Amino acid sequence: MTRQEQEQEREQEQDGVDVDVSVSVDPSVEAGTQLPPNGAQRTLALQGAFNARDLGGYLTSEGAMTRWRMALRTANLFRLTDADVDLLHELGLRTVLDLRSPDEIGRTGTSSLFGRGVVRYQHYPFLGPDSQVWNAQAAADPAERRRIWRERGYEGMLDTAAPLLSPLFAVLADPDSYPLIFHCVAGKDRTGLLAALVLRTLGVPDDVIVADYALTAEHRPSRELLAQMLIDHGIPASEVEQRVDRVWQSPPEVMQSTLTVIDARYGSTAGLLEHLGIPDEHVAALREILLQPAE
Repeated sequence: MTRQEQEQEREQEQDGVDVDVSVSVDPSVEAGTQLPPNGAQRTLALQGAFNARDLGGYLTSEGAMTRWRMALRTANLFRLTDADVDLLHELGLRTVLDLRSPDEIGRTGTSSLFGRGVVRYQHYPFLGPDSQVWNAQAAADPAERRRIWRERGYEGMLDTAAPLLSPLFAVLADPDSYPLIFHCVAGKDRTGLLAALVLRTLGVPDDVIVADYALTAEHRPSRELLAQMLIDHGIPASEVEQRVDRVWQSPPEVMQSTLTVIDARYGSTAGLLEHLGIPDEHVAALREILLQPAE
């Protein structure tokens, strides 16, 4: 661990955070990954949206592989450049799933994507109608909030998002929705939860799902962009400085805890989807769309 990392770790411990700042990416990600035909990398080269990644190339436990350039995950899209918009239209983008709350959208808007081409916009607020509720809960007892986050993962978010998952999976089960992007503000928490649900439904092993979530640590934006991201999320300007250095975290144990909670409550992700009334036909259609024989 470098001196800078040691200093950062001590600062986080003083704030009640127990974080492994040297998060490593599970090698199973690379083992289950093949590059798409055009040789592009998993990371999308977008100038105006960070943490932009492709969910393709992951091997499933049944020997299939997730398709490239079909399901993309990113942070907020409102800063996309003209070149970014051109790239996404060249990829044939058809649908954007926005997981932000209405108040977050009100602060930044959506994207210039919708002024060109035929791109459907779908809104599924995973934190409910007002992100300020979540911000207030986090600020009330941040150390306790982080402890719960590590031990229970995204359980609270899953409960809030549950009523949205059936209509959302109907969109995911429609071949005309693809290629698609789903995003929140950072492309990390809400986006990470939806990515995990999709990948698990496709049969991708848990260790690969956890590693995909942890890849966010490799996509840390500049401090200035992180500060602006907090403001976009509704954090008061007076609190931004004290939060900005510790906001970009995606500890693997958080996603592992999330998957464990799903299994404890529903038996499996398939049990969760059944509990939510998501038809088997939608699950089968999703698998048909996003899986191909492993190469």
